[in-house]
Amino acid sequence: MKIKWALLIVLVLGGGQLWRLAEPLACRDLDYDYSALSATELGLIASSCRREAMARLYYQRAYFTELLEGREVAGLADGHRLYMGMVEAFSSHWFPAQEARLDFLNQQYEQATERAEIQLRQQRQFAEAQPRLRP
Repeated sequence: MKIKWALLIVLVLGGGQLWRLAEPLACRDLDYDYSALSATELGLIASSCRREAMARLYYQRAYFTELLEGREVAGLADGHRLYMGMVEAFSSHWFPAQEARLDFLNQQYEQATERAEIQLRQQRQFAEAQPRLRP
């Protein structure tokens, strides 16, 4: 009987920590190095995050990565990646509080994605407007 009560107390007091361990480290650590992950892997992390703001950040990172994959036209992708890399690197200095930093990063990814989409659309329209070369 004492073992059951002891187990119950351990589960009640430590159960929150056990529940938290099921969540990936990337969802708990804002400084997690995600740079080598693909858009698919980032999306999987996003779907397993319990905090809405963190899940949104990983979804945005996944979409941003997918949007720029294979797009090396006139350095467009490199410029956007460099910008977001700098934003990520300096965000911890600008916003030491994790919630404020998370909101800032989400906002920056939304804006960077919009800019990239607009530029890609403009490049596509420009390419379509060019006269076709005849062989």
